[in-house]
Amino acid sequence: MSDTETVKLSRPLKTHAGEVSEITLKEPTARSFFSHGEPFKVRVLSDDKGESLVDFDFFNSVFAKFLTDMTGLDDIVLSSLRAVDYVSLRTRAAHMIIGVAGQNPI
Repeated sequence: MSDTETVKLSRPLKTHAGEVSEITLKEPTARSFFSHGEPFKVRVLSDDKGESLVDFDFFNSVFAKFLTDMTGLDDIVLSSLRAVDYVSLRTRAAHMIIGVAGQNPI
């Protein structure tokens, strides 16, 4: 697993340093958990074929703090993300947190 993941945005985001068209996520440390708590609950479900599916129950206010830690961008900048970009960023970050970035989920 890589220590970083890059997410391409659907449109540029204005940051304090200028516009960016992608955001790099850094693997979080235990500090994020100590400071913010759990960012989500995970349930492993089985479909009709017996395949395992991963279902996330996100705590968005906590997850926003994780994204601040993982991107180096503050919440003011992150709050201006388009919803589609936020969901994409959140999904990639969640996979990094549980250790499946670059792999198929459980």
